[in-house]
Amino acid sequence: MITRNEAILQVVVKGKGIQMKNYNWEEFGTLVGHCYENIIGVYEDNSCWQQGFDMLMGIVREARKENADFARELYQLDEMEENRSDVQGWLEDCMDDLELHDCWEQVLANCEELIGAFEWKEASPSDWYAMKARALDELNRGAEAEAFCRDWIRQEPENMQAASSIVYTLLHQEKLKEAEELIDRYLKEDTECTDDNDILFIAAERLYEANGNKKRQKQVNKALEEYDRYLETDFLGDDEEDSDDYWTFL
Repeated sequence: MITRNEAILQVVVKGKGIQMKNYNWEEFGTLVGHCYENIIGVYEDNSCWQQGFDMLMGIVREARKENADFARELYQLDEMEENRSDVQGWLEDCMDDLELHDCWEQVLANCEELIGAFEWKEASPSDWYAMKARALDELNRGAEAEAFCRDWIRQEPENMQAASSIVYTLLHQEKLKEAEELIDRYLKEDTECTDDNDILFIAAERLYEANGNKKRQKQVNKALEEYDRYLETDFLGDDEEDSDDYWTFL
C-alpha cells in the first residue's frame, strides 16, 4: 500500500540525476498560490504556509532517498525545470507570515530544518541564522540565543548580520553594556554607513535609544540619514539613466 508521503512525492531516476513528476511541483505551486491569496484576504486560514513548507521539505527528503546529492544547496530548487515557483522568495514570505502571527516555535523549527537540510557552501545561511536567533529571543530563550550568536560571530567575525543579531539578543536581555561594547568594536565615530553595515547601524540606533547615549545616537542617526540620502540619489540617478537609455533607443 502506498504511503501518504509516497503519494505526495514519487520520483523517476534518470542516469545520475533525478526528475520529479510535474504534479508534485504543481501541488506545491497550488499551495503557494493559496498562500498569496491568503495575504490578500481570499482565504482567512493561513495554515497553507506551513503546509507548503512541510510539502517542500518532504519533496527534498523523498528525492534524496533516490539521490543523496539532490539539491544540496537551497538555490538549486529554483533552478529545477519542474518547479515554477520562486522557492527562496516564498520561504522568506512564509517566515514573515509566521512571524506576523507570532508562531515563533514554528519559525524556530523551520529555520533549524532549513539550516540542517542544505550545505550552505555556495550561499550564506545568515538570514536563517538571524531569524533563528530572533525566534529564540521571542520564546524567552535568551541564553540559547546569545550562545548561538556568539558561536556564529566567532566563526564569522566580519559578518554584520551576526554582529547585529547578538546586539539584539543582548538588548532583549537588557545587557546594554555588553551590547555597547560590541557596537564600539565595529562602529567608530567616523565609520560611514554603507550597504555592508547598515543593519548594524540600525541595531546601534536601537541600543543608544535604550541606554540613553544621546551623543552616539545623534551620530548614528546622522550616518543613517546620509546613507538614506545616498540611496535616494542613487535610485533617482538610475531612473534618469534608464530614461536616457529609453529615449536613445527610441
